Amino acid sequence: MRHDLFVHRTLLPALVCCALAAPAAAQDAWTVLAAARAEFERTAWTADFVQTYVPAGFSSGETETGRVSVALPGTLRWDYDVPYAKVFLVRDDMAYTWNPGESTGRRTLLAPAEREHLALLELDLAALEARYEAALTHLEGGLEVTLTPLDETADIRAATLALEPASYRLLRLRYSDFEGNTTEFRLSGHRVAADTGLFWAPTDLDWLED
Repeated sequence: MRHDLFVHRTLLPALVCCALAAPAAAQDAWTVLAAARAEFERTAWTADFVQTYVPAGFSSGETETGRVSVALPGTLRWDYDVPYAKVFLVRDDMAYTWNPGESTGRRTLLAPAEREHLALLELDLAALEARYEAALTHLEGGLEVTLTPLDETADIRAATLALEPASYRLLRLRYSDFEGNTTEFRLSGHRVAADTGLFWAPTDLDWLED
């Protein structure tokens, strides 16, 4: 996968929509996100995901499945199983990609702008509040937060996060980029990430620098 596609389709859990939310609704949304961030920080966690990518102008697209693991601060990992195995790992400012069973991988230093796009999945409130407005919708069986970029030229044009109302687990992330492509992650089976080795790059691979 090209690095730019990796950034836009995998590392861009960013945000948008509902620019006219009332101030009270925005405050409620930030309170919910703060509670979710506190839950995220409590322990490293893993969840199964189904990722669907729909190109602009199409009604359907490609689907991939796997697991996402989060250890705050600063570490995110995607293990893809279908249609073929691949791993993406981010530790602070470094991104690693490799295919299980191969002897080499690629290592990339993320630019500050690329690193900022991870603020959504990490729920970095300081970064999000500096860049977005927020609105909260109460749905049957859940909460939905929409974030609207303050900068109209932002590369993410629309996004929503669906959260469980009590546990604040992330159930769904959906966003559209500046080209109109849409990516959705649906998460389930949340559990503690007992294997902390998941959050380190393998030491037995030869790393090629991008």
